[in-house]
Amino acid sequence: MKLLEEYQELIVRDAMEISCLWKYVQIFLYLLGAISGYASSVLFYTLWKQIFGGNCPLWAKVVLLREELELENIDDVCNSLDWWKYIFIDYQHDNICRVYLIMCFSSCTFGIVWFILFFICGKGGHDDASIYPDPWRIVFPAMYFNFAFITISMYTDYNFQQGYKAFSKNMRNITSEMYNICKKVADVSDCEIIKICMKIHHFYMRDLDYLCNIISYLQVPLVLMMCSWAGGLVVLLFRIITSNDFRILKIRIYEVKDE
Repeated sequence: MKLLEEYQELIVRDAMEISCLWKYVQIFLYLLGAISGYASSVLFYTLWKQIFGGNCPLWAKVVLLREELELENIDDVCNSLDWWKYIFIDYQHDNICRVYLIMCFSSCTFGIVWFILFFICGKGGHDDASIYPDPWRIVFPAMYFNFAFITISMYTDYNFQQGYKAFSKNMRNITSEMYNICKKVADVSDCEIIKICMKIHHFYMRDLDYLCNIISYLQVPLVLMMCSWAGGLVVLLFRIITSNDFRILKIRIYEVKDE
């Protein structure tokens, strides 16, 4: 037999054979990513602008002005309420905070965009009644985007966590040293650090409870944001593995000779 023609044909499954959960779970995760990204943006902006006066605390160096402190009467300094004036904070990495804020706001923006795209598209397969007859074509771009965004956001979040941890440690060490000079016993908590920073930048508020716990509050939407994008990637990968939207049919045409 002589091979006359060989080609491949894409056979798309009917949309009725695809579970609607693939669509609605993905929509929920993108909506969660958008909401948590917006909440993270608001809380981080409050931390950056209202507590630190627009200065980025990540990886900031904290120095005790010993020379100026030696010129003063230690007892007067310890008894006063403005001893924090002898603490100098060297902010060097404003771009890190800008990148982090952009990342949080991008989660909100892209979450809304992908939410709309998956909402207007069908659940998969071939659906003539849908706006896009072959909505499965959105799966691969979404998977690549989720992978890229979760990689960037994890690195940015790690930089934020470690940067604020380093600043908090430096601040706690300098404050403890100041208390030792004054021969005072005090536990330097995260709330105490927030209060000192607000005094340094001349922000005074009566109710500091929510600002003292702003780092703890910020962790909640951050975790939700990471989980939403990572969960979306896992769902997309699992969908590709378990639910095939199409099959490739290989067709060969032979010439049959009459004997």
